[in-house]
Formats: sequence, C-alpha cells, structure tokens
Amino acid sequence: MFRKIFPALAFMLFAPFVLAGACPDTEENFRAHKEECARAEQTFDDQESCARLRFEAADQAFFCAYRQYLQALSPDAKAKKTGAQAMLHDWLRFRDRACKLVAHVPEGEEAEGIYAIKAYYGCLTALTDDQRRFLEDWLLPGRR
Repeated sequence: MFRKIFPALAFMLFAPFVLAGACPDTEENFRAHKEECARAEQTFDDQESCARLRFEAADQAFFCAYRQYLQALSPDAKAKKTGAQAMLHDWLRFRDRACKLVAHVPEGEEAEGIYAIKAYYGCLTALTDDQRRFLEDWLLPGRR
C-alpha cells in the first residue's frame, strides 16, 4: 500500500505550492469521482478504486491544511519546522499502523479482500479528515 501512495505523498510534501485561500475539504476533492463511484461500485475493483480515491482526496486536503499550518508558524516557530515535520512523520506512521490494526492487516502486508480494504481506507480517510480539521481549527484567528 505504501508503495502505491508514496509517490503521491512525496509530491504533495515537496512540490512547491502556493496556497490561496482555504483548502478544499475531502468532499470537494472527491467530487469529480463521486458520481463515477456511485455508478460503478459494483465490482471488487471498483469498490477498491473508489475507497482509494476517497482516501487520496482526504490526503490532499490534509496536506493543503498542513502547508498552511507551516506557513502560519511565527518566525520563532519556523526554526522548529523540523520538529513539526518529525511530528508529521510520526503521525503518518501512527495513522497507517492504527488502520492496519482496524482492518486486521499484518505488518508489512497490504489489505486483501473487500472488507479489509474498505475498513483500511475508511480508517485512513477518517483519521486524515480528523487531523485536517484539527489543523484548520488551529488556523482560525485567536486559536494560535
């Protein structure tokens, strides 16, 4: 699973990206695929693909909020940017391992079977959305 997501994750982390305004949420990112998934969720491959697309939409929204968080750090806190990045990597590791536990996927293996795949990607999506909302709340005026 990580091999499939790492290239997209690396791109989102390191690509130069100028933010303008608020980040889209998961549903806005997923909107382009929503109708297609509603029609297509008939086969195992369709269900797996749609679960993965919903997670990728959540991941994009999260990294948008994370980039805004880094930009909003005070000049003093920017020196601690390395600490924030280490915390991000720790959280990503926690999220991935927690969701493997939820889906009963052994460490080092990928989810197999539609129920495990849906549980795994559903968990990834939910935790990622929660973390995005946490960052967005922190970004509200008066919360820093």
